Amino acid sequence: MNFGLTHKLGYSSGHDHIQISEKILRVISSDTSEQNPVIPERSIPMNSTFDYYRTHGAYTGHGNEELISGETSADIGELVRIVQANMIHAHWLPRYGLAIPEVRRNREMNLRTLHDRFQNIRDLAGTFATSHPHPKEIRSIGTCRDFTLLLTTLLRDKGIPAREWCGFATYFLPDHFEDHWICEWWNKEQQRWILTDSQLDAFQSDILKTDFDPLDIPRERFLNGAQAWTLCREGKYNPDHFGIFEFHGMDFIKGNFIRHIASLNKVPLLPWDCWGLINKEYAKMSEDDLSFLDNLAQLTADTDVNFDKIHSIYSSDLRVKMDGTVTSYCSSFPVTVSGLAS
Repeated sequence: MNFGLTHKLGYSSGHDHIQISEKILRVISSDTSEQNPVIPERSIPMNSTFDYYRTHGAYTGHGNEELISGETSADIGELVRIVQANMIHAHWLPRYGLAIPEVRRNREMNLRTLHDRFQNIRDLAGTFATSHPHPKEIRSIGTCRDFTLLLTTLLRDKGIPAREWCGFATYFLPDHFEDHWICEWWNKEQQRWILTDSQLDAFQSDILKTDFDPLDIPRERFLNGAQAWTLCREGKYNPDHFGIFEFHGMDFIKGNFIRHIASLNKVPLLPWDCWGLINKEYAKMSEDDLSFLDNLAQLTADTDVNFDKIHSIYSSDLRVKMDGTVTSYCSSFPVTVSGLAS
């Protein structure tokens, strides 16, 4: 992977720890204001927003909705268990005692749609696991984006509004906002959106010493890309505290911000897919482009109220809209990928 170039272009690793170091065993302390942002309350979504997020897009539709839905419950804990029964995180493999060939890892990490993911699961294990987990060595390999995409899919199969969040988590490394993806879904009984991390199984939670329920992540423990952009642009947070490994700063934040906007429009691309303003260095951006992103980020402060505006901007402005072609950086050199659903 061309890390120098991907850093400039806002490459998001999807929490791709190539080596899970011992420093990951520590968790962030809770006594620093920068690590505990105040997230404003949001309005109750309108029915049109519910309708949009309870149905599939091109990346979560898989053609087996009735079959899978009939074999699963709507309980979030059960759905997360099913995700983990079928998938394993690419860069936690050594911790699980697995040595998987790089060719297989790279192939499975680059599956963009759930249709392809389901086929991969069947190719490996013969069936999609809903009762007993597959052996770890034949689970489909992905990143946090893929765990999130599968949970979003299972929730939408049940008619539950759900959407992917691309941003930064505070619970992987101390004093750091780590590149990560999670799912936000609507709890009808509680009348609120809930953040769930479907990657964190008991094994990972024990290593990370998490002090919260991954099924209901406190809002201050995760910032989506738009929130991170606003807080850093306002000088409230240090952009160098956002990213992964040595890759950090406003370009990295910008990449996750634009991927978050695409995900809100049912286009949850791979963490290393780049397009539009992701490809433009922050230091060289015009005031017009900066103001455009600032205003767009402000709209996401209440995504449900401003949903129509966000959707209209994404649909019409190529600075953030993925037009079917991306430059992908999951290799030693950039690759142009065309024909993608936008």
